[in-house]
Amino acid sequence: MQNRYSVWWPLTLILSTIAVGLVTFVITDVVVRPVIVMWFLFVCPGMAVIRFVHLHEIVTEWALALALSLAIDAIVASIFLYASMWSPNAILGVLMVFCCCCAIRQVITDQIVVV
Repeated sequence: MQNRYSVWWPLTLILSTIAVGLVTFVITDVVVRPVIVMWFLFVCPGMAVIRFVHLHEIVTEWALALALSLAIDAIVASIFLYASMWSPNAILGVLMVFCCCCAIRQVITDQIVVV
């Protein structure tokens, strides 16, 4: 039963990454843009990492994902700030690549474990 639901979070991460890329770089005048960007920044980076821990409690998983998302966002932004390369679009791009790589790794890892 765990394997059946293991594909949902990587799929959600990839779709969220595509959605935030579209509303940020392609279709910039969408009313729901703040909601999509906030969902991505508050949930996706942390959930991309926390899924590797395989926690069994949903509340713990969500709480850690929120805290870890904010920490990852702050770390990436701080790196760009200290490197004197401040660019919100580049920061978002790095976070998007990070989430996609983690999601792909989750799918590969789950398929290796199943076989």
